[in-house]
Amino acid sequence: MNRAILLSSLFSTLLLPGLVAADLGANETNAANDAPDEKTAGDDLSVSTALQYGVNIKWWDEVHHPGLLAQVDGRSRFGGRIVFAGYLLVVPAEVQFPLVLGDASLTFLTVRNEHLWMRVGLGMRFVIPDFGPGVNVHCGFDVFPSGPLVLSLYVDAGNHVKEGFVRGHAGVGLRFHWIEPYLGYEFWYFDADAHNVPLGGIRGWF
Repeated sequence: MNRAILLSSLFSTLLLPGLVAADLGANETNAANDAPDEKTAGDDLSVSTALQYGVNIKWWDEVHHPGLLAQVDGRSRFGGRIVFAGYLLVVPAEVQFPLVLGDASLTFLTVRNEHLWMRVGLGMRFVIPDFGPGVNVHCGFDVFPSGPLVLSLYVDAGNHVKEGFVRGHAGVGLRFHWIEPYLGYEFWYFDADAHNVPLGGIRGWF
């Protein structure tokens, strides 16, 4: 009987705290895997680049929208953003010369925490090769609800000389380490015409 009491006391004194500590450590590890890493939630320099492709098909033509995007967010929350968006109109028996609609903006992270990044920006728009420069205003959100899920929403509005331009983007992605494949939708208003563009892409976080 005394031996049983002694063994029970030794278990409570020596082994039980270690088992509790190990369990707590495992929970912390799982929580860390579910949460965004430092480049998502912290104050480090962050760089993201994305390649995407969308197409707007109508009964009389189709418009292809390849795109390239780069975003830099600095430690001071100031950063920069540049976008090259292709605009290739294809009609029966004819392919019009493609345009590249781009914008380059200085950005500022107004909100930066482990679940939400919000940016505002101001810069210039350009079209290659036909149009001169214009003004661009940017507002965007990256939301990290839980685990690998990433929700993205941004709006750019401005002009190309006398032509107004609006692009709205909404995307849903899954981030695995530094790679995020995503699906999304864009609304374009350009050259007095509206385009609804389903798309897919891949974004890299560095």
